[in-house]
Amino acid sequence: MGDLDAFRLGPRVGHAGDFVDVLGDEVVVRLPRDLLDQHAEQQESVAAGPTNYVAVTSRFVLLSADGLTWRRLPGSPSRDMHFIRYSGARYFAGAEAGVFFSSSNGVDWTESSLPTTATLHSLASDGSLEVLVGSFGATLYSADGTTWQSGSGGWTGGDITYNDVTWANGTWVCVGNGRLITSTNGINWQIRPIDTSWYLNHVTFAENKFVAVGLNGIVLTSPDGATWTQQSAPTTQDLSAVTFFKENFVATIGPRVPGASSLPGVITSTNGINWATNSFLLPPFVGLNGITHDQPQFDTFP
Repeated sequence: MGDLDAFRLGPRVGHAGDFVDVLGDEVVVRLPRDLLDQHAEQQESVAAGPTNYVAVTSRFVLLSADGLTWRRLPGSPSRDMHFIRYSGARYFAGAEAGVFFSSSNGVDWTESSLPTTATLHSLASDGSLEVLVGSFGATLYSADGTTWQSGSGGWTGGDITYNDVTWANGTWVCVGNGRLITSTNGINWQIRPIDTSWYLNHVTFAENKFVAVGLNGIVLTSPDGATWTQQSAPTTQDLSAVTFFKENFVATIGPRVPGASSLPGVITSTNGINWATNSFLLPPFVGLNGITHDQPQFDTFP
C-alpha cells in the first residue's frame, strides 16, 4: 500500500481547526477556523452517523453532511468535551467531570451527569450494552444509554487513564497509559499486564486481531485481547487513532500537540503487522487526533 486511491475516508480531525479529507488519491486539508473562536479550539473527535458527520471540539459541536462543508452549532457545553461516538442510533459525547451528552440527530443535545467525576474518553457497544471509559480508571456500563453504573475490577486511581475501548468476538478491550484491561461482559474487568511505558491511545479489531496504537509509534496486536505482541512501525511519532477500512488498517500520526518538526500523516497495513508510511505527509503544525469513515464497520466507532 503506498497511496490512498483505495480509500474513501471520512474526515480526520486535527489540531487548531484543521480537517483533513481523503478523496480518491487527493488529500485535502480544510481549515474551518472561521467556525471557531480566536483561541483556535482543538478538535477532539469525529463520528459518522447515517446522515451527518459530527465533530466535537473542547467547547463546540460541528456538523457536516458530506465531511467537506462544516457548520458550527450554536451554544456551548457546560464542560470541555473529549470524544464523540455514534452508537445505537444516537450520538454520544463525553466530557469532563462525568458530564455526558446524547443526541439522536447531532443537532439537539441532552446533558446528563454520570456517577463519576472522571473525564470521559471513549465509548463502545456490543449491540446490547454501552461501555464508557475515562480517567481515574473509570469504567461504566449501560443497557439503554441513559442509566449508567460503574464497572468493577481493573486498574483504578488518580494516575490511571483509560483512553479507548472496543468490543469484538465476545471480548471488551480497554487501553490507556501503560494499562490494558479486558472483560467478557463489559462489567467485570481483568488486568492484562503490559509494559507500563506503552501509552496506548486507541484500539480496534479486524482481520481476527485487536490492534492498539499509541505514543512513540507503538503498535500492538493480539488475537484474543489477553496476549499482546509489539509490532514494528515506520514512525516513532505518536499514533493517535486506528481503524480498519476496505482491507486496510489505517493509523493516524500525531502528535497531539504539533510543532515545526512534526510530520503528521497516516500509516497503513493489510494485516496489522507490517506497516508502511503513506505517500502523503501533512505540513507541520497539523495534528491528527482521530479517524472515521462513512461505511458501516465494526470497530472503535460502532
